[in-house]
Amino acid sequence: MSKREEDRRPLLSSRAGDPVDVVEAPPPSYRAHQAGEDYFADPESAVKPVVFLKDAGDEIRRGFIRKVYTILAAQIGFSVLVGAMMMFANGGSFKHWIAQNVWAFYVSMVVAFISLITLTFVKRQTPWNFVVLSVFTFCEAFTIGTAASLYDSRVVLQAVIITFGLFALLTVFTIQSKYDFSGIGPFLYISLFALIIAGFVQVFLPFNRVADLFIAVIGALVFCGYTIFDTYMILNRLSPEDYIMAAVELYLDLLNLFLYILRILNDLNRE
Repeated sequence: MSKREEDRRPLLSSRAGDPVDVVEAPPPSYRAHQAGEDYFADPESAVKPVVFLKDAGDEIRRGFIRKVYTILAAQIGFSVLVGAMMMFANGGSFKHWIAQNVWAFYVSMVVAFISLITLTFVKRQTPWNFVVLSVFTFCEAFTIGTAASLYDSRVVLQAVIITFGLFALLTVFTIQSKYDFSGIGPFLYISLFALIIAGFVQVFLPFNRVADLFIAVIGALVFCGYTIFDTYMILNRLSPEDYIMAAVELYLDLLNLFLYILRILNDLNRE
């Protein structure tokens, strides 16, 4: 008997003795078997996962923003505390210590860079993401505090006030604006690369006051742009689970903006 004949099974029809040939249906595919009943469900009725924050509900958005700015506030508060201690503790003796132990400044920069790279891999792995974030924040606070301790305290205070005020205004402007700021990304990337090159040149061939002031103004404008760009991308292009990296991006924008404003004020006050 052939295979086709084996697959045919006689069933009784309405007329007795009259067989009806029925061919058995093939078994379900492996994919359908693994998916179960959901394989045959209406795709439109399935719950789609939230990919970007802009697609999330109001409660998720508020929770994300609350986490981001709580972490950012903690980072800023810790950095201000460390910077103040380094500037004013023991009558400013830290300046003399760091002058004799410059290696500590460079070590903190390297550790901060390594921890930032590590954070991109563990950003969603609690508690390791918070451990690495703490190391990164401590190293950045030490680096910024070291840099700030080299300036006059009055100039540093002016830079802090201007930076916080400008950062707050740019954040509110971006949140309230309906404009798509994603288009300024390429311009900011090129500008940042140019600033990095200028920084390397300045290490070996220091600029005069006018050139340094010009570069500092450009740097401040670039990081004003980054504050707007990153705030927009965070609120529209990030996943609700990426609140750690969102806080880090804003933290770096704020620190770099502060450093460039500090340079501007120092150049303007230099005789």
